Amino acid sequence: MYNYNQLIFPSYMEKDTRFFVIAGFSLNGPVDTPFSIRDGVDPIEVLGDCRMAENYLMAKEYGITPLLLRLNGSHGECEINHEELNTPALRFKTAEATDESNNIHIHLFPSYMIIEGVYNSFSYFYSDYKTLDELVSAIKNELYFGKGEVDVEIVNPVPIQGLCLNELYVAMDGADDGFNYVSQFDDSDSEEKVALQLEILKNNILDEVADYAQFTGELSGFQIDTLLFTDIPFEKSPIELPRILGQFAAAKTDEQIGFCSIVLSSDFFLLITGLMKRAMTHI
Repeated sequence: MYNYNQLIFPSYMEKDTRFFVIAGFSLNGPVDTPFSIRDGVDPIEVLGDCRMAENYLMAKEYGITPLLLRLNGSHGECEINHEELNTPALRFKTAEATDESNNIHIHLFPSYMIIEGVYNSFSYFYSDYKTLDELVSAIKNELYFGKGEVDVEIVNPVPIQGLCLNELYVAMDGADDGFNYVSQFDDSDSEEKVALQLEILKNNILDEVADYAQFTGELSGFQIDTLLFTDIPFEKSPIELPRILGQFAAAKTDEQIGFCSIVLSSDFFLLITGLMKRAMTHI
């Protein structure tokens, strides 16, 4: 598991900065949320052993701290009702987007709740908080600065009293690592898999209206100097891939009134870099 405080999110960055963006598929990390990784943190610990992590490491070797956009997977969610008022009160979301995040439970009692995580558990006694806002702040603080595994938001501003009248288990649902989208380091990816990758890439960055491709997605508002798509190397790319990325670059250039370029990854470059790293370890 990675910790939330190992990451840097755009709200802590200068949005006027021109970013080098790595977009693609990974085994972990926030989904559909641009982020970067703090210095000293192993990207494989955050992203898993995948092409995105390899490209991130190469960028760092050249003094570049990229912005990352993970396109696959989903975070688990659950909603808790205020039992006395029968009204939705809190919505929880897993910090990680992995299959095992579905094993996180919110265990409610009339006087306290336990967030039973995959790695850690935390108890919150309602008497310690005057309002639901204070309870939410405590849970968020554990996520931001500790080892919390969930985020939470208020659905309706109900009182904390009466939140739970009888013991209740609420499980997370929908967490998925999206492993089927992640490219292998060999030639085993099928045409069907590549088609799925292209579809999710297109849906995340373009909104086609008639014959015009309009930029959309979570990167809106960021100044992007270069976008690297990690998972389909140009040696194997179908003609659809450069068309999608070309439309993105054109639409993004119009949006930011500054040139945006695209880069395709290369198996040859990854191979040479890997061989060089292995050779250096034996010198």
